[in-house]
Amino acid sequence: MRLVNPEKDKDRRPVPNTEEGFFLKSKNCNERIYVYLLLKSKRRPDGKETHRYVEKMTQQKIADDLGISRNTVSTRLKDLIKYGYVVPEGKYYKVPKTDYYALIPEMTLHFLLNYVRSDEKLIKLYIVLFDYFNLERPFSMVDLHRELGYALSKDGKPISKNSAYIRTLLMILSEAGLVKYDIREGRNEKGAPIDMYTILSMRSNISEKYCKSYQRLVLNGEISFDKDEAAQFYDT
Repeated sequence: MRLVNPEKDKDRRPVPNTEEGFFLKSKNCNERIYVYLLLKSKRRPDGKETHRYVEKMTQQKIADDLGISRNTVSTRLKDLIKYGYVVPEGKYYKVPKTDYYALIPEMTLHFLLNYVRSDEKLIKLYIVLFDYFNLERPFSMVDLHRELGYALSKDGKPISKNSAYIRTLLMILSEAGLVKYDIREGRNEKGAPIDMYTILSMRSNISEKYCKSYQRLVLNGEISFDKDEAAQFYDT
């Protein structure tokens, strides 16, 4: 593990607890539902907590806010409960605080969750890239398939449609100012040319232009929140 100098590398975050790597790879651990509940949960002002609480809402409410079907919410919420990422407790859901997601600023999480309404994997990819940046390791598309839980072809190659989707997510993160990366030619185990990626820099906060854009979308109702929750994004 590479030690991080907080003064020199203030935008770097610690390498997370790898016991939670299962969440990143599992298709059943829906990051969008988990992050939605995490952002709506109550927290201690001093940050000294191992979990948070959120009052239960209907599955239809979650589906409407996230732009997914109620059946998807029902299935994936059951999975999150099964694996202990969400714990029903009376009229609340207890949401254990993970190393990965709690280290990302709330504004950034809100942006990644709502701005492009992407399918799952956008926030997971952001976390994986932070790890490669901290470890100062180049990586290939095969590596990203493995980190994100995508299957490879029988001959060990990345599947084209998944690679295209990951490249789209990379460009979204880059445009938002969260990731800066380089692509150079490398070689796979058989000597064939492949793309090798190197993370040049990572940021915890989105660029100012997208921050302002997000605030405007919240203010005019294009991105909906409860009144109290939305207030933090208004210009004052």
